[in-house]
Amino acid sequence: ISCTGGSSLSSQHAQRSSSSQHVMSIWEFLNSEEDMSTSAGSSPYMGGSCSSSSAGAAPEESDLLVEYHEVLGGQFEEPCLPYCTSGGTAAFYHVRYQEGVEPQDCDRDFYVGKDLAHARDEVQFYEKLRWMREADAAWDEFAQQSMECPGVAVLRCVDSRSPMAEPEPRSLLLLENLRRGFKKMRMIDVKLGAQTSAACWKGKTRLHHWKNAAVDHRTNSAVEGFRLEGMDSPPRTLEKRVNAVVQGRSSSGSLGSQWMSSKQVTRFMMQRLHASDFLSYWLDVSALGPGAERHSQAALWGALASVRRLLESVINIQVPQKWIGSSLALGVEIGGLEGHPKVVAKVFDWGRAELTTEEEYQALPLEARKERTRYWQNYIRAMARFEWELCRVAAHRCCCRAWPAFAFELRVEQMSFVRAAFMGGDSSETVGVGLYVLPKAPEPKQNSSTVSPGGGVVIPLMGRGAAGNKLVSNMLHLSITAPQAGGRLGEGTTAINVRGATGVQQAETAGGAVIVLRVIAFERPGDAKAHVEAWRRGLPEPLPRSRAYALRTTPGTWKQGTMIWEDTLEFLGLGEAEAAAAQARLEEFLPRQSKPRSPNRSKSMGATIQSRPSERFDMASNELVDGEPHTTTRMRAKTAADIKGTGGNLSRPFLHSDDSIDC
Repeated sequence: ISCTGGSSLSSQHAQRSSSSQHVMSIWEFLNSEEDMSTSAGSSPYMGGSCSSSSAGAAPEESDLLVEYHEVLGGQFEEPCLPYCTSGGTAAFYHVRYQEGVEPQDCDRDFYVGKDLAHARDEVQFYEKLRWMREADAAWDEFAQQSMECPGVAVLRCVDSRSPMAEPEPRSLLLLENLRRGFKKMRMIDVKLGAQTSAACWKGKTRLHHWKNAAVDHRTNSAVEGFRLEGMDSPPRTLEKRVNAVVQGRSSSGSLGSQWMSSKQVTRFMMQRLHASDFLSYWLDVSALGPGAERHSQAALWGALASVRRLLESVINIQVPQKWIGSSLALGVEIGGLEGHPKVVAKVFDWGRAELTTEEEYQALPLEARKERTRYWQNYIRAMARFEWELCRVAAHRCCCRAWPAFAFELRVEQMSFVRAAFMGGDSSETVGVGLYVLPKAPEPKQNSSTVSPGGGVVIPLMGRGAAGNKLVSNMLHLSITAPQAGGRLGEGTTAINVRGATGVQQAETAGGAVIVLRVIAFERPGDAKAHVEAWRRGLPEPLPRSRAYALRTTPGTWKQGTMIWEDTLEFLGLGEAEAAAAQARLEEFLPRQSKPRSPNRSKSMGATIQSRPSERFDMASNELVDGEPHTTTRMRAKTAADIKGTGGNLSRPFLHSDDSIDC
């Protein structure tokens, strides 16, 4: 990249290159990385072409002039070493200020470098955001929730593919290093939006848009409006699950094992996880020992506060934007148990996004404005749904007075990637269910604390039987410790050490299946009994009248004819006072409606944010209407109410695809 006349702006014309396409397997089709070098012209596979007259179409890459602010490279240490990342195609590098040169109140490791070859469109986004935040407070608020970007620096870098070769200069987009300040960070990459690509937009061909749409329809993007793309420093529970599936797939000799690599298996499995599942993995710090649940709950509150600030900053943007395929990074401290672990939430990955001002939006054709509004609703809906999922986890996991009863489900999960790729379904079967209610302890002595029960517990796992007959199929071996200090039964930390199960048939793990134990804690023993009885009789799962929360073990392993786990799961009952305070804290995060949708819902009214006359998109007529006022609060309530595929309310602990939301 050449500097022009000593100016702070440098420029480079983006180079286009065309590459021939070859017939690919279904696994490459569904999971191949973004091809940034394909031509935006017609496709021999899809037909049609991307013309500049298409609504929202981007200009030809050869006509783009990439301008950016140049950061002097002499203030950084060289050469820069490559970063190890959990996904994506762009290379990242360690960027470190030389000692004594770093700006005031700035760490030496404040930035990381992203290869500019995979970040040309992001440069435009960050450069435009730089001057827009100076002119508008709403954009400044959003910029604080995005990664800081000072510009581009040219630094010598070590090639990860040829580490022994001589370092070569690379243009690096400097981005905020989210790992700074952490002892050890676990980070998830959540791709936002039910639709993560658009044909003829930012170099995306119709073929690659079709491929992306196939992934969208077969992953959690189609269910909850977002999906997990990767996780750095995953917990042991997720690692063992991935390893078990990969090894089982390799040994089965199935069609998927011939065409799908281990990396593709891992990525596809993560993309299909629901939020309740991958958030449970993200919060899993059981490896740190006793007290892990306190750490997890504190981290969840921190994540909820960060995501709420991000959501509010996005809603305050009054101009519909076309942000496609951007991601949310959510990081948590896992280097040790802390009362207030550090949590960070930032939005990033703007390669398929474009910042639009009010003037630019008004200058667009009507169809283009309709399209921007649709994509903007899609983006806000995804972010609102993610915040709602955090609230739902907090409502059950972090606001419970006590956990006196537990249901145990022995589940055989068959991860068929052929089925998932073509039909979008997995196979999961519960083969046995057991119930355990904490026994009432004798009157405790004054100022004393006992642990009960301290020994082993054997729980029969009942199978389904005709006419209600109980068929004991397996025996589950546990040890349960629950503090008894004169409070309610189940208050404090109840630790369940899952040892193993006898009577499990080894044939049930054939074909890549894994066996896990799902432990569901209930605030009301009656809910636990109803759950077990409904399953035993083959009835639909009943809606609990109070809180319920589930955790899973790692996949079990065979040892001398016994299924072994050796996992410890913690459930924390807060007690009356602390649970009431947590519930009040949760209500502060819940959105308020500007007006009730029915006469019996007047209590849900909240303060209406000041409205302003503006152009809006009328969903009934499918047209843009001028002059009608709208409010930010109304937009939030609308997006939250329109979420598809969610639970009936925050009291619903387990999500089903046919549920409807009333948020």
